[in-house]
Amino acid sequence: MIGNALRAEIDRYASEMRRSSPIFCKVEDGTLTRAQAQAFLESLRFLGRQTPALLLRARGRATATGDDALAAFYSQALREAEDHESWPTWDIDPVSTGLLETSRGAVPSIGRLLTYLEGMIDASDSLSRVRPLC
Repeated sequence: MIGNALRAEIDRYASEMRRSSPIFCKVEDGTLTRAQAQAFLESLRFLGRQTPALLLRARGRATATGDDALAAFYSQALREAEDHESWPTWDIDPVSTGLLETSRGAVPSIGRLLTYLEGMIDASDSLSRVRPLC
């Protein structure tokens, strides 16, 4: 009984996503190719896979500079980052099965973004300038 209700809710969600999601609408009308959508979603997944390493690096840097409050923030963020790389798959699978199956990988700009973020973390004064929003 609960399984049927959950399935109905997922079906409603998938149907709404097909109508309202800008990405799915663009794929549907041809202004965003399937390959572009795949690259976008794979880039998000790749970035999600890198999130724990970036948070560990930032926490280590905060600890090394004696900023215990910021290190605690990054520890909490690390706990919350669990399964980030799965989010694009969860978002797309109920709506368009197989969109990620033939993906060629993340776009090059994601690699450049990660290099930039690592540099910001490692910079001696970056943690004193970049503070959590909450």
